[in-house]
Amino acid sequence: MSNVQTQHTDCGAERLADPQVQMALQKNLGIDVSHTAISDHEASLREDVERLRDAEQISNDLVVSAFIYDVQDGRLGEVIPPTPLSAIQNKDERSS
Repeated sequence: MSNVQTQHTDCGAERLADPQVQMALQKNLGIDVSHTAISDHEASLREDVERLRDAEQISNDLVVSAFIYDVQDGRLGEVIPPTPLSAIQNKDERSS
């Protein structure tokens, strides 16, 4: 079984990273969107895959991959090649 995670550039969630937008939504609607804001697609995709890896309900045999689709030029950039969840490292393991 496999799973492909994909995000795209020029995403609405990028706008939620703007502190002024966050303040306006919090003030006017009482909504905190800071946890859904995307300022770094690659980091966000890696975090999504780490959440899959850490979910007890999902088999570590699941093969995952992650891509960023560039809406300007139509290119699909690979962030994580097809990898079993059991082999996915968290950010602390990658940086050491």
